[in-house]
Amino acid sequence: MKKKIFDYLVIGGGSGGIASANRAAMFNKQVAVFEEKELGGTCVNVGCVPKKLMYQAVDQKESMEMMGKYKPHWFENSSCLTPANLVMRLNAFKVDRDNYIKRLHKIYKRGLDNSGVEHVNGRAKFLDNNTLECDGQIYQADHICIASGSKPFILDIPGKEHAITSDGFFDLEEAPKRTLMIGGGYIATELSQILAGLGSNVTVIIRNCLLSTFDQELASFQHDNFEHLGITNMCGEAKRIDKNADGSLKVTFNDDTNAEFDCVIMAVGRKSNVEDLDLNNTDVKLNDRRVIITDEYQNTTADGVYAVGDVDGRIALTPVAIRAGRTVSERIFNNRPGLKVNYKNIPSVIFSHPPIGSVGFSEEAAKEKYGRDNINIYKTEFGPMFDSFVQGDALMNKTFFKMITNKLDDERVIGFHAIGKGVDEMMQGVGVAITAGATKRHFDETIAIHPTSSEEMVLLDSKIWG
Repeated sequence: MKKKIFDYLVIGGGSGGIASANRAAMFNKQVAVFEEKELGGTCVNVGCVPKKLMYQAVDQKESMEMMGKYKPHWFENSSCLTPANLVMRLNAFKVDRDNYIKRLHKIYKRGLDNSGVEHVNGRAKFLDNNTLECDGQIYQADHICIASGSKPFILDIPGKEHAITSDGFFDLEEAPKRTLMIGGGYIATELSQILAGLGSNVTVIIRNCLLSTFDQELASFQHDNFEHLGITNMCGEAKRIDKNADGSLKVTFNDDTNAEFDCVIMAVGRKSNVEDLDLNNTDVKLNDRRVIITDEYQNTTADGVYAVGDVDGRIALTPVAIRAGRTVSERIFNNRPGLKVNYKNIPSVIFSHPPIGSVGFSEEAAKEKYGRDNINIYKTEFGPMFDSFVQGDALMNKTFFKMITNKLDDERVIGFHAIGKGVDEMMQGVGVAITAGATKRHFDETIAIHPTSSEEMVLLDSKIWG
């Protein structure tokens, strides 16, 4: 069979793969992208995009419920503001959400077509370092990028087939009455609060601590928010899942107690999607976590083969994959040999209720890196103006900011962590400041925007915590 010759082949039509392919095509290179499913990858199809749409819907519902706690005499027919009137129809929302995702598929396909990138609908496999096979056709290039993403990790317990993963969450047509969420990371946190907002009775079971990779003071606030929303926290492990005759699920825990649920969701992380690529035919090596070994330039252990996104085991965030994909193409095809991704101080947000923002070192990591005596911690906790006229308990009644500085480096800010309404939109600017090397003095000398919650970021007093 005649080989198809390209300059660049990309395995995976997700965020990183599409970004890398389109950037390479800008330099008049012949490029092909292999994707066996819908374009857009995890983020667009079963990740950040549909998750954010659901977060926004629940956030709107909570805001309307909040109106019912404002001064009733402000409104005509104030009885219509009662939360009892707000029952969200998940099946109706799902139709609109899925149609939005379908529009994104078309946009991605149009973008590839406009760039002159060939889209191959199938799973590519390696024949050697420079050759791929897909559906009987041979493709060859001097440069190949692996951007095949990740998939949910499934606990190997009896009855695991009765559970769904975070991917399956987006297939739900209605909120289960009783949900068990297995996992304590950011995915479990986000999905649990979405379901609670939709009326599900949610229980979260974790082995150790909630949000273990984040600053633990933020995790403590999040734990309190779980309780405020009626989410039950359990410490332990699910040992087996049995399906009852009525379709409900009996979950047995490691202490041999059990409980009944209508849905069990495994949100215990994701694993690199490198199976079935036939990497054994190449010089590409994996580490003990089954992720592809890469250097600081995204080079794998095989000459001319690169890896970006979730498969390289660094930071599994969509903007990181996009930056890495574009950087590889710029370096290879635009004569920028020293170009590489800066993996330090990457800001991130958990779309919880309220959202959490984080950039740089957590308090725990900063103490380990620099020593407790060499860091300063500044923090504040307050009620936002959003709650000013609320009668009774507010849905979102606390905002918390924490700044961590390096005393040995002119109090350079090395970490900033926050939880509160609007934090998701604040953290990008904080990320820019920290990347630029801002010190506590830079924050202190910046004039506040009043009245906002974000003004407290530049009004942190000189009191030292820790």
